[in-house]
Amino acid sequence: GDDDVAGIEEQLAQQVEKLLRAGGDDDVLRSVWRFLGGQAVQPADDLPVEALDDAPAWSPDGEFLVFSSDREGNPEIYRMRSDGSGVLRLTADLGFDITPAYSPDGATIAFASNREASDMDLYVMSAEGGEPRPLTDNQGRDEYPAWSPDGSALVFSVRNEPGTLVRA
Repeated sequence: GDDDVAGIEEQLAQQVEKLLRAGGDDDVLRSVWRFLGGQAVQPADDLPVEALDDAPAWSPDGEFLVFSSDREGNPEIYRMRSDGSGVLRLTADLGFDITPAYSPDGATIAFASNREASDMDLYVMSAEGGEPRPLTDNQGRDEYPAWSPDGSALVFSVRNEPGTLVRA
């Protein structure tokens, strides 16, 4: 009921305050959390406090989470089991790899990257990792891919300069 929600909100507020104090006033910290059985928990205890973990997404079968993290330098795509074990880096590039999304069949991950240009474009790769394949090559930032339920299409957000027309 309402008391449960209030308790959860208080627990989350305490955790956020604790993380912010650990990072200092000028640092922005994000980490991957899950809400399970009325508890907000961080799936993996071995994550570096200074890392920015962002944009988590469930695999369709619920076995894995995919997310972006800068734990080894620049943002890359990682996968871990939903209990926090088996963390695996899926991409390795000097560009930023962010906002991953599983395909409905769980075989493919779409994500945004600036690996070939200064702007962000969309890429796809096997859910096991491997060489990403570019999908878009637009001016502006193509980000936040989301698959159609049957996996036949992707929608995404485009942020560009005023007056710039983007066609994908």
